[in-house]
Amino acid sequence: MRNDENARKKISESLKRAYKEGRRKPVSFPGESNPFYGKRHSDITKKRISDTKVGNSPAWNKNTRGIMTAWNKGKKLPYPIWNKGKKVPQQSGTNHWNWKGGTSKGYRNGYYSLGYKNWRRKVFERDSFTCQGCGVKGNKKYLTVHHIKSFVHYKKLRYELSNGITLCESCHSKTDNYKGRAKRKIR
Repeated sequence: MRNDENARKKISESLKRAYKEGRRKPVSFPGESNPFYGKRHSDITKKRISDTKVGNSPAWNKNTRGIMTAWNKGKKLPYPIWNKGKKVPQQSGTNHWNWKGGTSKGYRNGYYSLGYKNWRRKVFERDSFTCQGCGVKGNKKYLTVHHIKSFVHYKKLRYELSNGITLCESCHSKTDNYKGRAKRKIR
């Protein structure tokens, strides 16, 4: 291998040109592909690295939180904001790109009601905190209560004990109406 100064300079210049022109990109070696993976620096090497960093200022944005003030703190706009807190009429109601024909999101409130929490607890207790799909206990996996008949479409069955079943996440994702899957099949 040639180590003379002229050869190293030529290699350096050609690499700089390659990076500049985009023909070569910096290589990262994450995980096991890194040649230093699984190895450790010796105490001597650690000391040498530490000594080279002594006296260098840290990166400009390190340890500045709370010291530097936001550039716009205390500044006010020279004009009042006319539409602050108001709906944009061009993007509301039937004019909005995601308008679904007036469907209400009122069903969401049912998930946060006391009735839903009590129903959920009763289903867990009935199934003794065990997934009815694979038999895993609740302390091993996260369990959910699945509505056999859709929560949205069958309002009378929302809190019926017979309409609920305890499932783990993986079994729940395999059900026919998981996260609106049945609705997607119909369309």
